Amino acid sequence: MQAFEQRVGRRRRAPAPVGEQVELQYQNGWWPVVVKKKERGDKWVVEYEEQITHTVKRDLLRPYLIYNSAGAQWLKGK
Repeated sequence: MQAFEQRVGRRRRAPAPVGEQVELQYQNGWWPVVVKKKERGDKWVVEYEEQITHTVKRDLLRPYLIYNSAGAQWLKGK
């Protein structure tokens, strides 16, 4: 599990492409959002359920991953 955490940690710092689904750390949980655009500096506009937009710092976002128990691996979500 530690290797996964380190790998995700590095991936969190990479730019998130517009249109990609990621997770946003918000109110003590992780919420699925879609990246809408990059703002100045370290700010990103994300959208939740095609209605609500937030402008957040990149460090509040992480890749959207799904655990495949049959293959015992993490896969990128869609």
